[in-house]
Amino acid sequence: MAQACRLKVRHFYLRMIANLAHRFLFAPLSPNARICRTSSRSSAEIHFCQGALNPHELRQIRSKSKTVGATVNDILLAAGFRTVEQWNGAHGKPSRKISIMMPVSIGNPMSSPVITNQVSFISVSTTQRERSDPEELLREVKQRTSHMLKNGIAFSIVYAVYFCCLFPPVAKAVARFLLATRIYLDSILVTNLGLIWPAGTTQRERDNLGTAKITSVVSLAPVVSPMGISLCPGTYHDHLYVGLTYKTRQFSKAGARTFLNLYLHELRSYQRTPEGLLAPEVIQRDTRETVPL
Repeated sequence: MAQACRLKVRHFYLRMIANLAHRFLFAPLSPNARICRTSSRSSAEIHFCQGALNPHELRQIRSKSKTVGATVNDILLAAGFRTVEQWNGAHGKPSRKISIMMPVSIGNPMSSPVITNQVSFISVSTTQRERSDPEELLREVKQRTSHMLKNGIAFSIVYAVYFCCLFPPVAKAVARFLLATRIYLDSILVTNLGLIWPAGTTQRERDNLGTAKITSVVSLAPVVSPMGISLCPGTYHDHLYVGLTYKTRQFSKAGARTFLNLYLHELRSYQRTPEGLLAPEVIQRDTRETVPL
């Protein structure tokens, strides 16, 4: 897939080298903010909580994304930035640079997004000024994610791992160094699974698992101690389910639930236009309409 993308992107290898150099040489000079927590101790024990948006709220968010030329993925990212900003501000620690790691699919339409998401991601960073206005933030996120995807930046991690694996002892040393220093890790991880149970299955296959009926599906993303919290949205039966995974030594159950509620509140804020009105419904048409003469 990387070789196929190389033919479509101008100066592909130069872009890969520039992105890796920025991430590992220059980005650490301005470290990413960490989510405030009660303790910074590492722990293997994790817990989770979950929430959801109803179909009407999800339709409004989709409509909002289309009116500004963005994607639901962009709104999920923008809401994540605003949530971390509010959380840290409420705990007396304003954040300068917040970075969100987002796995993305780099395959073709026939590839499995689950498989391709395992080997690629983009990291989007924003400043405190950019996060002050939700509309401006969404425009910035849309511009940066589209630029990264267009220029194949998601493949940079593929080449980084490839070079590390050329020397097996190096790969383990690099992994330990990244976790020990923490400066290379993003503030938070947001994994958008998109549509769970893709189209093509029958209604019965989608709703039942043996004799049991499936009413909701919540997925959990991995979480490491430096980040402390991971968010994993996914859509099932037109509901947007969000699973939050957290380190139990770093966050209380009430704190994790509060963080999740803040995130859902930020998502709901993107239902509305700058004038405070609900986003108009956008109708997708499969055929072109002719204008009468």
